Amino acid sequence: MLYEIESAEQRDRYVTARGEQTELARLFWARHPEAEVVLARWRRLGTFGELPTLFTDYRLLADNPRSTVTPGPRYRDRPGEEPVARVVGIHNLALRAGVTEEVFDRFIAENHHRIDDYPDWRFHVLKGERGNRLDQYVMMMEIASLDALDVFYPEPDIATGEAAEFASAHRDTKQMYEEWKQLASFSGSPQIYTDYLAVAENPA
Repeated sequence: MLYEIESAEQRDRYVTARGEQTELARLFWARHPEAEVVLARWRRLGTFGELPTLFTDYRLLADNPRSTVTPGPRYRDRPGEEPVARVVGIHNLALRAGVTEEVFDRFIAENHHRIDDYPDWRFHVLKGERGNRLDQYVMMMEIASLDALDVFYPEPDIATGEAAEFASAHRDTKQMYEEWKQLASFSGSPQIYTDYLAVAENPA
């Protein structure tokens, strides 16, 4: 499950640093007893976004405002409208020995503007600030569709000719990635990662 929250202050109104509900959250659910019926069915099928499920709250360090991925739903399936099912890739990163968080944070802050994404891709660099991956990093890739993923990576870690052509045309991005790899691992193997296909979203 992916929750996108406007600010840490908004999150803290409903969830404690330990991942527990605040009094305001308990009041919210008390006012929506009909939701408990749905959640009870959910919990019979699988875990829900609550303790003891593992979780991490990540803070956004950088993303690409020039991306062609526009703001909008990650999933939509309504009659008369074009379906939307975006791909969200979560790629764990790790700092190299001797590299501090301060050095990597500064590198991202000063250099993320050099990144140009593939068409219909958008990167986000996130840093864990609560939960199981405290102070750890991920690259979150938001991709417009499975087709947009397959243009460049139809198989895990196997790039297409289009990907090579894009890299040749965006040499400073490629150079920035090489500088990145001197400080930390990059997305893809051998790091742990998963590309998720959106199957539902709260439209509210």
